[in-house]
Amino acid sequence: MLRGHSVALAAILVICCCGGSDPSAPASELTIEGWSLFGQGLYQDAVNKFTEAIGTDSNWADAHNGRGWSYLELRNFDSAAGDLQRVITLTGGQGQISNEARTALGSVENNAGDYTSASQHLTAVIASNPEFQFTHRTSVDITDVRLLLSSALLGLSEDETDPDSVDAYFDDIASNLNAIDTENPVYRDDPNSWKVGENWYNSFEETILEKLEWLINLYYG
Repeated sequence: MLRGHSVALAAILVICCCGGSDPSAPASELTIEGWSLFGQGLYQDAVNKFTEAIGTDSNWADAHNGRGWSYLELRNFDSAAGDLQRVITLTGGQGQISNEARTALGSVENNAGDYTSASQHLTAVIASNPEFQFTHRTSVDITDVRLLLSSALLGLSEDETDPDSVDAYFDDIASNLNAIDTENPVYRDDPNSWKVGENWYNSFEETILEKLEWLINLYYG
């Protein structure tokens, strides 16, 4: 029912004319310029600037991070994945830059239907920093991570044949949705919670599906 939403959500996460740079400029300076272009929505220019930074220092993690996010905005998912994976390698999967790369990579992997890897990366972000916020676009935060993770878990549930495993996926989705909407939690064992907006539902699973769709529409329109 909601498989298409992972693509839509990726597009949401997918959240100048610049003078020539000093050829001796360090990767850090070029990366700052790249993020400035990213902030202006000039994603191809940003890719070019981040590529310049990487040419100066191929191990500069934030340049790969910036190019990965820029490729995501351009919907060049294969190139985005390569850069974002490189960030995780360079950072050892630790810290803010790694969490930013994992968030974008989760979006890429949802689009590719690789829900297992997406769920692993997005779960790692939540475990590392439950208050996560993307440095270069503060509107992207832990809510986006939880919605992406919920979409990944839904994808996994649709490929699962064991009823207990399906129940576990839905319980995990509920946990993430309840963390987003703390005032209206949904519980498997409480039919009085099976409500979304003004509408009541006949099962926990149906409520969770509707709640996920409702939150996606609420946050992304």
